[in-house]
Amino acid sequence: MSFNYLEIEKAVQEFLTVKKLPVQIQKVGLVDWDVLGRFSSTEVSLGLELDQGDFLVFSQKQPWFGLFFGRAPRFLFSKKNGASVFGPQFHGLVQKLEGKKILGIQAMRGERVVLLELDGGLEFRVDLIPSKPNWSLTDKTSGEVLTFKQKEKDTWVFPKSSGLGLSVRDFKSWFSDSYQFYLQARSRAVISDLLQKALGKLTARISKYQKIKAEILSQEKESAKAHEFKERGEWLKSVMYSKPKDFKAPSIEVGETVIKLDAQKTLAENMELFFKRYKKLERMADEVELRKESVAKRLEKEIAIKAQFLKIQAELKNDVADGTAFSLEKLLNTLKPLLKEAELEDVFSDEKDVDKKKKLLSKKEKKWTESTLRHYKSKDGTDIWIGRNHKENEELVIRLAKGGDMWLHAKGKPGAHGIIQLHRGKSPALETLLDAAFLVAFYSGCKDGDKLEVDYTFRKNVKRVGGKGGDHFLVTYSQNKTLVIKFEKKRLENLIFNA
Repeated sequence: MSFNYLEIEKAVQEFLTVKKLPVQIQKVGLVDWDVLGRFSSTEVSLGLELDQGDFLVFSQKQPWFGLFFGRAPRFLFSKKNGASVFGPQFHGLVQKLEGKKILGIQAMRGERVVLLELDGGLEFRVDLIPSKPNWSLTDKTSGEVLTFKQKEKDTWVFPKSSGLGLSVRDFKSWFSDSYQFYLQARSRAVISDLLQKALGKLTARISKYQKIKAEILSQEKESAKAHEFKERGEWLKSVMYSKPKDFKAPSIEVGETVIKLDAQKTLAENMELFFKRYKKLERMADEVELRKESVAKRLEKEIAIKAQFLKIQAELKNDVADGTAFSLEKLLNTLKPLLKEAELEDVFSDEKDVDKKKKLLSKKEKKWTESTLRHYKSKDGTDIWIGRNHKENEELVIRLAKGGDMWLHAKGKPGAHGIIQLHRGKSPALETLLDAAFLVAFYSGCKDGDKLEVDYTFRKNVKRVGGKGGDHFLVTYSQNKTLVIKFEKKRLENLIFNA
């Protein structure tokens, strides 16, 4: 892929035909390549900006070693500090080169080395060698040498050769055509990397949904036992009045059936536990029914999208293997909609930017993602969180929610608490409120067709009643408004599918 020394000679000869010497160096720095419509900071290219906005660029990124000539917007200076790539010597290089005139340029015969003769008795040498990218600036008057070496060894070059066995690529222009060739090659490499990242994320998501599917099947088996707890509660109800109120025992016989009890609790308390367990499993059965279908659809969609990515990856590899013309536009037209469908547009983001955003997450934001709360997103992407029991409700309302978040609860009955996460000073859209209200209704035991009033207010208007912990989480609230909804299973299915 990199230029061999004969090709470097060709490039130098063309530079001398299109640029009249001497020419002044206006600016020195790292240069970015415009790859896929974004200037990539991952490239390592040393650029000298000359007059008329022309750039002389030494690409020192494996496997893209070469010499290029062009102007903006083909090349632009990177925001990245050159010292972070070339070390502190880079600032010295910039100071000594900027303002100097290039009096001559030559490629050393038999070596992938370019020499620039500058005014003031300076000689700038750039090694375009894949295993050892170096540069050095020598002051011939004083003998001072400013150098960068990737490894702490003497400058290494290829042995001199007659050039036999080396082929020169047939570029009509060594600066225009070779630039396009390298841009295509770099674009192909970037797309290949994007595909790999997308496939990695898809594979992780498929694994996640497979685990959720296994969890749902386990919950389905458990919820099938709901009727057993109801029967036990009914049996205890039928015999409890024949026993003393404070009667306690590890078990009790009802006909030919032996019912195991909590020996520390009375019959009435055990009966309450059985009915409570029955209601919980009933709610679980409703949720399992919805989630089972939703997860199956999502898993099917993810697997189908992964198959399309694998197909594109195979086609890209075949293009490289058999030298097929690479249509960047065609590939991007196929890839971008697919990334959007897969909700993977972030693979186009700079990994460092993504990592920086992750690091900026506050401790409280991390607690949200690490909690066991049910998490959903409304149509406009707003986060909705649901607590399903007194422990989750307490964690959600007291420990996690902020004063400016929106709180929801079924009016006048026990059940789930909901929180809509909001940015400071913002209010949720009506559709988002309805989504959250439907979720609160579902986790509070509503069935299809039921009508329910759901109160909502800002979290700062919600106060705990009683102390921390315990078997109940009670609150009072003020400045609330009320939504009256008719529960629709279809709306809930859409929310769960997009969860």
